[in-house]
Amino acid sequence: MPATPLQDLLKQVKKLEIQSRKLSNSVTGGQFSSAFKGRGMSFKEVREYVPGDDPRFIDWNTSARLGDTFTKVFDEDKDFRFMLLVDGSASAMVGSGFAGKMEYASQLAATIGFSSLATNERTGLLIFTDQIEQYVPPAMGRAHYLKLLTQLLKFKPRQSGTDVGKALQFIINTTRQSTILFVISDFESPDFTRQMKILARRHDCIAMHVYDALDMALPDIGLLPVMDSETGAIHWMDSSNAAVRAGMYNSQQQRILQIQQNIADCGWDYIRLRTDMDYGAAMQAFLRNRIKSKRRG
Repeated sequence: MPATPLQDLLKQVKKLEIQSRKLSNSVTGGQFSSAFKGRGMSFKEVREYVPGDDPRFIDWNTSARLGDTFTKVFDEDKDFRFMLLVDGSASAMVGSGFAGKMEYASQLAATIGFSSLATNERTGLLIFTDQIEQYVPPAMGRAHYLKLLTQLLKFKPRQSGTDVGKALQFIINTTRQSTILFVISDFESPDFTRQMKILARRHDCIAMHVYDALDMALPDIGLLPVMDSETGAIHWMDSSNAAVRAGMYNSQQQRILQIQQNIADCGWDYIRLRTDMDYGAAMQAFLRNRIKSKRRG
C-alpha cells in the first residue's frame, strides 16, 4: 500500500528530528547554552552613575532633567526565548547541489531548535517571503518542536518576493521580551537596516546568511536565459565568456560583502553559510567567538 501524504510528512519530520539531534550534539554540544545564556537583559531601574558603570547605559534624558548623571540598571533575564525567522521566498529555493537554500535553512533552524529544546527554552518560528507566511509563537517541549519541524517541511509559499524588513517589523510589533533572534536568509531584499537597528537595542540578533554556489558563478554552458526567481524577468547571458562569469562573480562577491557590512553596522552578529558546506565547523567557530566576547564583556 503506497504511503499517504501524511505518512510521508511524518517520515520527513522524524528524519529531520534525527538529523537535528545528531548535528546539535556534535556541532554545538554545551557551547550553545554557554553562548546564549545570560545575554537577555530586562530593565530594572535608574540610579546615579558611579565610576566603573558602563557609559553605554547612561540615561541621558534623566540626567539632563535632574542635573546629574544617571545610568540604567538591568537584571539578567532568566526566561528569554528564541525566535527563528526563515526566508521561504523563491530565491531561497535555488540550489546547485546537496540542498536548496530553503532546505538548508530548515535543517539549520531545526538544529538550533533542538539545541534550545535541550536547554528547555521557548522557541518560535516565523517563515516569510515579502509577506508573513507562517507564524508559530514561542513555546517549549518536544511536541512544540515537532510542530516547528512540520511547518518547515510542509511550507509552500504564497508569494515569491523577499522582504526581510517586513518580517523584522512583525517582530518589533509583537515581541517585547528579550529574545534571541536568528534570521536565516539570502538577504535578497529591499533595505532592512532600520528594523535591524531597532531590534538590536533590545534583543540578541544573529544574521545567518545562506547562499548557494549558483548565486556566485554561472556554469560554462554557453548562451542561456537567466530568470530572476522573484520578479520573473529574463536576461540572456553568455556563460561561456570567461569575462562574463568573472564579472558576475566579482559583482556578487561585492554584494555579499556589502550585506555583511550593513548587518554588522546595525549591531548584529553575522555568519555566512554556503549550501554545499557542512556548517558544523562554521557554527563551532561562531559559538566560540560569542563565548569569548561574552567573557570579555
